[in-house]
Amino acid sequence: ARLAVLGVLGVESQSAVRLAIRNTWLPGGVAADILALFALRGVGIRQSTADEAARHGDVVFLRAHTEQSRFTGPLWSAWLWFECALDAWPGAQLIGKAESDVWVHLPGVAARIQRDFDALRRRAAARSTRGAAGSAPPPSAPPSIYWGIMETFQWDLKLQRPRGFAYKFGATNLNCTVRQVTGNDRAGRVEFKQLRLPPNASSAYATLFVGPFCFAKGPLVFVSRAPLLEVVRPGSFASHSLLQVARQVSDSNAAELQAIGGYPQDDAWLGLALATSVHARRSNAPPLVSIHAGSVIYAE
Repeated sequence: ARLAVLGVLGVESQSAVRLAIRNTWLPGGVAADILALFALRGVGIRQSTADEAARHGDVVFLRAHTEQSRFTGPLWSAWLWFECALDAWPGAQLIGKAESDVWVHLPGVAARIQRDFDALRRRAAARSTRGAAGSAPPPSAPPSIYWGIMETFQWDLKLQRPRGFAYKFGATNLNCTVRQVTGNDRAGRVEFKQLRLPPNASSAYATLFVGPFCFAKGPLVFVSRAPLLEVVRPGSFASHSLLQVARQVSDSNAAELQAIGGYPQDDAWLGLALATSVHARRSNAPPLVSIHAGSVIYAE
């Protein structure tokens, strides 16, 4: 058992970056009880990259081709890393991902996460003592967490792109739902009507948005096992969305993709995946708590 497994997602060509990380912050994972590894798409790698992995023993190769579109590569890397980590390290409380252009003080991150767990246990115990409505996990069982620097987005199900960025994490009226654009009011503001969650994660007939939902910025994210298992479950909302993005890229040329604008950012996509997967979890599972970790937990 360990606190966390962290995958530093990157691309094969970043050998110098990986060396710099090995020489600076990666060794801090030992004291932090965080196993930190590099995760690369591994089909079609060069021999020099295979030799590097054998020499250092800190690279996980994911079953996807190393050369991928910027529209799909980061999403597949994140998905495959989560699948791999959940299977390979069943004793890890948290699965994390980091980007390759960050510096992280892993012992400090671990200490902060442990304090967050302690605070959540105390809150659960206090609620149980007061006889608060609803089920609360026992103080010894930490809730599931989604941990990082939090912001908010909505997701366009027709274009498969994040839209409507905002710094609204923690707002009391942050109610994630599916909404259809119906027009504009006299002041020019977009009008919506609320819909139930559709059976899949795409829309070819109307402008539908899921949101607003919180998401942890991509440079450093940790998620508990239980909600991630729902995210990567076959047939999940997240899997439909990922396949829709892949289909969009395969069916479109560069000009058409450029006209859509932006990328299906993997950090916003993970927020979408968690927001749409929570409802599928068992009723007796610990709650999912999104934790805003502040702005000084890493350097980009």
